[in-house]
Amino acid sequence: MRLNSYAPKSIWRLPELALLSANILLYLAAVLPLVPTGFWDRQPQRSPGRLRRVLAQGDFPCL
Repeated sequence: MRLNSYAPKSIWRLPELALLSANILLYLAAVLPLVPTGFWDRQPQRSPGRLRRVLAQGDFPCL
């Protein structure tokens, strides 16, 4: 079975994945301990963007 990017199901797939990943990041940002981004960050706030930046600095193995 061939899935094209213009198939009706795939039109909904990307926004659903984006909402799912945003919800997961929001939940993890609320649950995980705060991580300051630098020495200037004396009172870090919980936010998905901060968690995304911390995860982006990580070294994940490539498959």
